Amino acid sequence: MLITESVSNIAFGGHGVVRHEGKVVFVPFVLPGEKVEFEITQSKKSHAFGRALRILNAHPDRITPKCEYYGRCGGCQLQHASYDLQLKLKQQFIEEALTRIGKLQNILVSPIIGTKHQWAYRRRIKLHKQGDQLGFIGVDNSSFVPVTHCEIDSGQSLDLDPDIFVQAHPEQSEKLYGDLLNQIKQLGTPKILDLYCGMGILTARLAALGCEVTGIELNAKAIAWAQKNHAHPIRWVVADVAKVMAGYLKRDRPAVVLVNPPRTGLNPEVTNALVTYRPKHIFYTSCMPATLARDLKILVEAGYVIEQCQPYDLFPQTTHVETVVTLCLNSSKTS
Repeated sequence: MLITESVSNIAFGGHGVVRHEGKVVFVPFVLPGEKVEFEITQSKKSHAFGRALRILNAHPDRITPKCEYYGRCGGCQLQHASYDLQLKLKQQFIEEALTRIGKLQNILVSPIIGTKHQWAYRRRIKLHKQGDQLGFIGVDNSSFVPVTHCEIDSGQSLDLDPDIFVQAHPEQSEKLYGDLLNQIKQLGTPKILDLYCGMGILTARLAALGCEVTGIELNAKAIAWAQKNHAHPIRWVVADVAKVMAGYLKRDRPAVVLVNPPRTGLNPEVTNALVTYRPKHIFYTSCMPATLARDLKILVEAGYVIEQCQPYDLFPQTTHVETVVTLCLNSSKTS
């Protein structure tokens, strides 16, 4: 059955939100305000999924996707939107998560920092193999899409174990690290606990400032790389952050804690330790607005104040967005 409705907004993940007969239908590759003709592909009790067949009135910022695989490959979700619109949508993803999930009011989200390098930026992609072909998983999360090239792959090689995480966008990650360092410089040379420190790029720069830094990371390969490549005196710890961080908070009493968790955010052991030992400053780097908002709600209720919320576009053409939140303990609520 063909259905015609208007798109109200775009949900995180890139699907357009359409309401039909009291049910929300998620339709990919559409834009806010567009009237679209679509069909239902999967229906559940509370929502449904659809496929757009025709765009009846296009958004003024709709553009022709650059990649021939777009719409089949699952790697990108926003190539049909101008870059200005991509940034606007990502800003909204964060603002809506803070309000809807975090129940946080009057939080000013700084304008997202975009990039001139919107293509051929990725230093890391995950290819799949089927027979003698290489490709990506399709938009249906199951099919295989063979490709001969990728518009967002930089093509640069890194002498790095594939199990070690590295930020995708070198220019933007450098900007993010620089902004964090500038903020921490204003605090003097505080004792720092760097959680989920990865290969220690930021950890080492903090040590170079004269800070006493402890970096905790579960990936032993990442810590081995850090120990080999960073000369500054740093205490490196290979461990599950949730299992050991309380001990380091209790013993060292760091003034600054950095957290950069996976998409699942901070687990309860981590947030419990933070609100128990109450470091004065927390810098939270997140790639998932929903879990960020959930965790910020806990920290704000425990007496922390959000001083800055700064998004960065590290993933052009996709809905992914990185956010750095600066929190400071409100001295009037430390009892």
